[in-house]
Amino acid sequence: MRKIALFGVAMVLGGLSVFVHLSQGAESEPLAFKNYVLGVTRLSEMEQIDSRVKCSKWAGVIPEDECYLAPGTIADQDAKEVIFSFYDAQLERILIRLDHAKFEKVVLALKAKYGPPTTEKSLTREWRKDVAIQGKEYTWKRINGDITAKDFNPRLDESTVSYRTSRAIEEDQKQQKPQTKKGSGGL
Repeated sequence: MRKIALFGVAMVLGGLSVFVHLSQGAESEPLAFKNYVLGVTRLSEMEQIDSRVKCSKWAGVIPEDECYLAPGTIADQDAKEVIFSFYDAQLERILIRLDHAKFEKVVLALKAKYGPPTTEKSLTREWRKDVAIQGKEYTWKRINGDITAKDFNPRLDESTVSYRTSRAIEEDQKQQKPQTKKGSGGL
């Protein structure tokens, strides 16, 4: 009788675990791009994953280390460059630069993998005097970070896709805050 009760408890707990996993979906899993897992991959592993990766140290700035892979691919599309950023020797951000012409195919692949974006915004970039270019920005928010695809970023012929952990998002927000000079009297 006790075995039957224990089996019943195990079944209920197993079912609850499956329900929690399905209700959270991929949102609770670590963000990953190919074999690079944000918040998990260490700087020391980069060249083992791909021997073409080149890394450099940045003294006194965040991120402390960056690694580069050129060329790369995303969603079977050629990318100009993949930049991996590390804080405390841990991967926290991936930025992928690609030709603008490949942007829609990459966004379709991201939608297929992650579902509809959490937010979708229109972007306007000035091209020449009195001429504006319309683009899109898609963001998939996750429990542990986000993925953002930007059209025409930073150049008109280029688009980007970035994967960021919550820590990288916090660092970006710190850097975007306006800094006031001491003794400026608020002017």
